[in-house]
Amino acid sequence: MKYYPYLRGKQFELIALREMCSFMERIDIVSPIIEPVKKGNTTLVKTIECLKEKGINFNLIFNPQDGEIKQKESGFEEFIDYVLPVIGGYKNYQPSFIINERTNIPWITSTITNRELQNITLIFTQLPQDEAAMEFLSNTGLISNFILLQTDSSVRRL
Repeated sequence: MKYYPYLRGKQFELIALREMCSFMERIDIVSPIIEPVKKGNTTLVKTIECLKEKGINFNLIFNPQDGEIKQKESGFEEFIDYVLPVIGGYKNYQPSFIINERTNIPWITSTITNRELQNITLIFTQLPQDEAAMEFLSNTGLISNFILLQTDSSVRRL
């Protein structure tokens, strides 16, 4: 069983994650989920490089729901173009997508296919409305993790 700490990808969360790299490389039960909030984030780049150097598994959300990148496929594409070269050939990570009632499932499917992504994590905050597209995506054989993220609407997002 793995523990998936959910980090917003803010500066101090990423710095804390980097400081934990030495500890996390000794155990293989932690796989952080990082939801980036800023475009061109050098702290994110340094954190990914640290995780890669230590061989730590992580999940990186490609369609964040908060911050500068949120809720536009063009912003998601720019972020993916920025971060994939940083990840390079590293295989011990999961490209991750948040799934909710507004998620454009066909865009996710085409992104996975066009960019030849594998070992995908889907993070559900709500059930999608496009059930047929979701079923197709689930049956591609490329999804390795399904995570249900329970959120309480009364909790303020930081």
